[in-house]
Amino acid sequence: VSIDGINWSASGVASGRVPYGKGVYVSGGGSTVSNIYHSSDGIHWNETNSGQENAIITRVLFDGTRFVAVGDRGAISTSLNGVNWTVAFSAPFSSLTDLAIGSGVRVAVGYFGNIVVSADGVAWTPVTAPTAHPFRAIAWGQGKFVALASGMFNSPEIEIWTSPDGMVWTQRSASLPGGGAIPDGVMSLATGGVVISTGATAGD
Repeated sequence: VSIDGINWSASGVASGRVPYGKGVYVSGGGSTVSNIYHSSDGIHWNETNSGQENAIITRVLFDGTRFVAVGDRGAISTSLNGVNWTVAFSAPFSSLTDLAIGSGVRVAVGYFGNIVVSADGVAWTPVTAPTAHPFRAIAWGQGKFVALASGMFNSPEIEIWTSPDGMVWTQRSASLPGGGAIPDGVMSLATGGVVISTGATAGD
């Protein structure tokens, strides 16, 4: 946590991205099953329950109206205030890894190429998986969703998929210089639409 961007101190709770909305910061539970944390100042945190059963929350997003949280076991929960949560979706064999919003559409991606889409954050529709590989990250930029997938366990395989609406996906060219492998968990995407991934380059 920092008030000037120069001097930092650890909050000890927040995990991953920490969205802010309606006067509240919200964070996933890290390795804590089913829990979500909220804070009014980013320093002092309170614990609440996502309503999901045995699901670690991996990503939280604020869409301008409500918070949306995704995680293990296909967990999707929503909250209007970051404190009280309602289960919106659950698929025990379909863990979700990341979440993005663009053009009024919310898209969550996960293992086995799973994708679920929502127009309001409350009702979610599964989309036919365009790949069998696990999606690691998704972002919205330049009028499209960009999702990054890879093989398991330090595999050199990498896939980049784009979609204007979260429903129809097109695979783009991607390569790993020298045939190197990308370690599990290091992939990420910038919200401006620029792909950031250790050791990887991608086509248009």
